[in-house]
Amino acid sequence: MSYLAAVKKEDLRSLCEDLGLTVTSKMSVIAIRDLIINDTNYDEEFTREHLKSIIQNRKSDYEQRMEEIESERSFEPEKLRLSQPQQSATAHGLGVEKPTIEIQKNKVWIKSTSSTVEHENTISSRKQQFSRKPIPKVNNRDYAPRQQEDRLPVKCYGCGTPGFIREKCPNCTTEPKAESSRFEYLKASSCFVTTTPVSTLYLRVNGIFGKACADTGSSHSIAGETLYTLLKDESAEFRNGTMCISLADGQRSTEDVLITTVTLGIDGRKFDQELIALLNAKRNRTLLGTDFLKKSGIMLDLKNQQWFFNDMPRKKFSFAENVNDQSQHPVDSLDVNLCTLREEGRRLNPKQKDELVAILKKNASGFEPGGDLSSVKKEFLKKELDKLLEENIIEECESPYAAPVVLVPKPNGDIRLCIDYTGFNATTIADSYPLPRMDDLLHAAKHTPFMITIDLKSGNHQISVCSSDRDKTAFMCPFGTFLFLRMPFGLKTAPATFQRLIDKFRSGLKDMLVLSYLYGIIVLSETFEKHLDDLKAVFERLLLFKMQSNRNKCNFACERVKYLGHYITSSGVQVDPDKTAAIRKMVPPKNVKQVQSFQQTCSWYRRFNLNFAEKSRPLSNLTKRNALWKWEEEEQKAFNTLTQCLTTASILKQMDDTKHFIIRTDAGNYSMGTVLLQGLGAEKHPLEYASRLLNSAERSYSTTEREELAVVWALNKFRGYVEGSEITVASDHQQLK
Repeated sequence: MSYLAAVKKEDLRSLCEDLGLTVTSKMSVIAIRDLIINDTNYDEEFTREHLKSIIQNRKSDYEQRMEEIESERSFEPEKLRLSQPQQSATAHGLGVEKPTIEIQKNKVWIKSTSSTVEHENTISSRKQQFSRKPIPKVNNRDYAPRQQEDRLPVKCYGCGTPGFIREKCPNCTTEPKAESSRFEYLKASSCFVTTTPVSTLYLRVNGIFGKACADTGSSHSIAGETLYTLLKDESAEFRNGTMCISLADGQRSTEDVLITTVTLGIDGRKFDQELIALLNAKRNRTLLGTDFLKKSGIMLDLKNQQWFFNDMPRKKFSFAENVNDQSQHPVDSLDVNLCTLREEGRRLNPKQKDELVAILKKNASGFEPGGDLSSVKKEFLKKELDKLLEENIIEECESPYAAPVVLVPKPNGDIRLCIDYTGFNATTIADSYPLPRMDDLLHAAKHTPFMITIDLKSGNHQISVCSSDRDKTAFMCPFGTFLFLRMPFGLKTAPATFQRLIDKFRSGLKDMLVLSYLYGIIVLSETFEKHLDDLKAVFERLLLFKMQSNRNKCNFACERVKYLGHYITSSGVQVDPDKTAAIRKMVPPKNVKQVQSFQQTCSWYRRFNLNFAEKSRPLSNLTKRNALWKWEEEEQKAFNTLTQCLTTASILKQMDDTKHFIIRTDAGNYSMGTVLLQGLGAEKHPLEYASRLLNSAERSYSTTEREELAVVWALNKFRGYVEGSEITVASDHQQLK
């Protein structure tokens, strides 16, 4: 069925019509293909040949139309000259009234009816006219620009009034001119109906996201009651004005209004627009009148419940979900129970605070072919594509970019849809935005009696992609080519873009201990009352930023929470028992690659273990260049020691600025280690362990020099903790005391 993969939708629709199959306007390309294949009378050979003839006929019709257009354009100069002989003669000083024109081959004879003077004007063939060169120092009209006196007089194309173009003609211009603060007339349909309007669009008004109704019966755009209140809270500038309002029942009245200029953003485009606030209107809806529709070029397709820009008719958008009478607002009302999470499975909002912008290097190419998929994976892929299309996360496209699809199995047996953007990322300029360090977040996550963890649902998909960069996110699969309307996973700039949005989210939460790393948010509260206030403030921000959370991964009022692969408890930061249990079940490695994988897994918790480098030294020797593979008693002992030490890993406390720091160091023949402590006597507890192997030059140092090296290295390692504080350095080497 691969011959249907690269066929345009219009050709598939024509094929269905010829086969007697019913196709609706909302059906996607994939659905049309399935309809053709699943037909009981389906014959692949016949369908293939018939489809070829449809494509050939369409191309032939297109070429014929282009030839006709070119043919008409080639005779435009002659038509223009022949259609205005009188003006041409007048421009040369000939007093003629209604000349008689006789055309003989390539000559035009002009005979005057009121004068005995005969004037012959010979017009060369089109080929000679545009190929010959002008005679030097001669005012040749075919080549020299017209002088001011030779130009035709300006006249209105609507009524023929000389001296005006149609746009400025007083006889043809019937629309009243609007002043800055006074409108002579406004036509608005303000009647109430039982059904909600279908032409509802998503947009932003001065950064406020919401929905508005496109009303072709209103000559001006009107701000609803809720939008007016929000703009007033945002300190928008309003000016007073009056206007005559005509309602749908024909009654007219003069009303005092407020006028403001806002920035309307829709699908990545921004327009400056005047909005009118009706002071006496209650619970009225925000309307986009014909003044905005003309300026933006938005065309409404009410039959298919879609809209599009007139300069991009092929790219259509569905109307927003209709709102009922209780939610006729440009943004979601905050007068709800803010401690209630959003309903699972709801469609993500198509417009968000930030947008992803992918900047490519010069002459970058983004096409990579994909691999074959089994029938099971194809069925899963089709379901995922239908789901993403329904949620308006992706759409079908024609793009020079195409990344391959990769289906990755999950630990629970499910399959995850991924896009391999390796080639695309290699040509993408990085977004240099800092991500928080996990060590800093764990030390800042001090234990409190009440803790909240919030996991954002499909985090990347909550950020839209800039309209000019969407084609760069395209991916290819057996069902066609698609692009992302929301930020996909796997892009080089995605983490920095999302972290920037999360930092903006956190900036409005004052007097709260809120930590975040990409999709994970943790809130720490000292009392239950503070816990409720913090919870309400967080969900207000989530509603404002239009972000959704995953209910199954959120925890409230907890004394022990899992965060960044660790557990935060009243005793301190602990390792995750689930991860250490998986490490203990690992079998001894069989080659160098497996040794490296095991060491990297254990290194995740090396800050919890004393002298980790010395314990793993036999395994590190196996990973050296040109090292011979051997697995003997020493290597097996090191493997067992590492798996066992994770079980008995220390509990690390968070840093307390009021307590004294102690750095204890030690150096051996092959490695050196250190530990950062706080507290005195029985309250002394570790903050972090660190260790590393000595290089070949350092191993030749004397004992004293190695001990000194350990002290210097430890001070640099823990500089972020102890700089500016009083510290005590402890060493068992007598000559350093």
